[in-house]
Amino acid sequence: LNIFSSNCQHFSNMNEELKDEVETIESVYDDTELSINYQSDQKLLYISYILKLDEHAKMIIKFKCDYSSSNDCLISIVNGENNRKIIPSDIIQKIQNILTQKYNEEKDSMPLFQCLSYCTDELMDDEQINLSAKLRNIRVIADPNEYLKEMNKYRDKCQKNKKPRSKRNGEDDEKKNDKSVSFGDKYIMSLEVKSLLASNSHLQQAIPSVDQVRSWLATFGAKDFKIGFIATTNIIQQFLNSNNKSNQFSVVYHGTSAINDSNIINKGLITGGTKGVPIATGRAHGKGIYCSPNINVANGYANGSIFVCLIRDNGTYKSGDIYVVQSDDDILPLYLASGTFRFNGKSKSGFFVNNKIIKFECNFYGNERNKNRKVLRKWSAYHKLRDA
Repeated sequence: LNIFSSNCQHFSNMNEELKDEVETIESVYDDTELSINYQSDQKLLYISYILKLDEHAKMIIKFKCDYSSSNDCLISIVNGENNRKIIPSDIIQKIQNILTQKYNEEKDSMPLFQCLSYCTDELMDDEQINLSAKLRNIRVIADPNEYLKEMNKYRDKCQKNKKPRSKRNGEDDEKKNDKSVSFGDKYIMSLEVKSLLASNSHLQQAIPSVDQVRSWLATFGAKDFKIGFIATTNIIQQFLNSNNKSNQFSVVYHGTSAINDSNIINKGLITGGTKGVPIATGRAHGKGIYCSPNINVANGYANGSIFVCLIRDNGTYKSGDIYVVQSDDDILPLYLASGTFRFNGKSKSGFFVNNKIIKFECNFYGNERNKNRKVLRKWSAYHKLRDA
């Protein structure tokens, strides 16, 4: 979570009404829950507020207000980092819509303060959302550390009883370790694409080579996948024809299901909810194409495929490791890495596999031999889910 830590101490270029509103917010709300940052050169105001809903759930409410030409404000809400109750995305979206409407209605009378007051005083009792009742029905996630201790305990026991697996059909270790099995270029760059890129030096210099991408994935511990260049002349031309002419690019990753590969290769990435493409994982950070500079984040949404893409920086909303590209023309899929991804790195919780919560429960019956076999099966099944 990207919470701004600097307090709003320098009010140069800030009008008196806004200055009074910010000082009122600072005086009412606790500094440990509130963070304010004002960029006087760009006239951008960032406010982040941590709202405690109950002992297991918090929401982080972020305001990004642009006072350079208008009083537009982008409001986003995310779950707290250590939440043991996960607020569903549809509820978060409803709260965002209410706050946006309230901000627009109260533009002339301290709209930011009005929005924060609604969150602290009225939100839990608002009949439109019925948040208080819904919170009671959300299951509390057990402490991940306790699960990890439990699983480590049974892992040690399983390893003592585990028998070495025999080789099948004379398969040797050299073949398993052969890089040509793990890596291979499924697609190559066409002459038309090379010609198009040669006429756009900024874009050509920003595109990483297939060897660079392969080494990045291998560095993160990815195994058993194939990678190839998939950008077509039509998709590249669409990227070049964007109204956004910025030449500041970043490389990001987009995880998805393998069944979407052909559509993305032929049509490019499309914002969910438009052009017949369904919304796959909600809109916690607003409308757009979701991606990440962190491959481990993208892998959490992948089911067989990770697209390596190029984005324009100034057309992208960024919140920590979550990037939202707000126009289809500002993201260019370059490479497709497909196969089974097994990363060495582990997430902080150690339990979130493709956004599903894996609960490990012991339930053994019978004699000692059957007990040990069930331990092995449960531990093996957990790892298959986790590594998928």
